[in-house]
Amino acid sequence: MLTFVGHYTVYTYVSVVLVTAGARQAAIGPLLMVCGVCGLVGLWCTGRWIDRRMRATVLVVLMALAVSILGVGVAHRWLVGTVIAVAAWSGAFGGTPSMFQAAAGRAASGAPELAGAWINATSNLGIAAGALIGGSILRSGSAVAHLTLVGAVLVLTGSGVAAAARRAFSGALEGDARRDESRVREG
Repeated sequence: MLTFVGHYTVYTYVSVVLVTAGARQAAIGPLLMVCGVCGLVGLWCTGRWIDRRMRATVLVVLMALAVSILGVGVAHRWLVGTVIAVAAWSGAFGGTPSMFQAAAGRAASGAPELAGAWINATSNLGIAAGALIGGSILRSGSAVAHLTLVGAVLVLTGSGVAAAARRAFSGALEGDARRDESRVREG
């Protein structure tokens, strides 16, 4: 949930971030479409690695997410830099829900529907809490850099939880995937 809260603390206000960096209102839609395409690329990349190296994939994706959110804060006064950072951030987040779904399914393999419900619930709570936190930060008159710092710290905290949650993010099924690949090659 911390990852979702951190992401949505900033992403709820991504159009504000882009306008603050100098984007025209008419450019927001096309820029968000570019972000969506980057998210699809991120989902594809995450999907290529998640079953092979669950733990490493989760940690790399979460670190990329935090760093790219911080990048938005660093570049927030420069439109080109902000667009690049937002695109990287969108790519990093693209596979995050699926990644957590896969991990929850592994951790609760006896009740995959319950695992799915938890991911959906934590995502929705993340959207609500992130919007509340981000709105409070912006209403207080703080800069975009402060907003992104809070979002990145929340994502980093979530990555710490993921690093400590060995059962959910273990390589337990990675050996199974290697055995399946061996059987396919042998067969």
